Amino acid sequence: MKNALAVVYSPNPTSDFVQIDFSSVNEAKIEVLDATGKVIINQMNILSGEKLDLRNLERGVYFVRINSDKGSSLGRVVKN
Repeated sequence: MKNALAVVYSPNPTSDFVQIDFSSVNEAKIEVLDATGKVIINQMNILSGEKLDLRNLERGVYFVRINSDKGSSLGRVVKN
């Protein structure tokens, strides 16, 4: 059974980029979902510390789903 990943999003809220830091994982798949659950960003092989570009998204709340072989996480990012 997979464990929950510890993830930090900074800055949050953000107006353009958000850095995603997670521990114990070499790389992960990241999906950004809008309020309706539609996947609007889907990226493979993301490394901890990489920045996610949210500049082209509308203002609002987005959910970030991270999956790796060591676990998964669902977080929330606010875009101003």
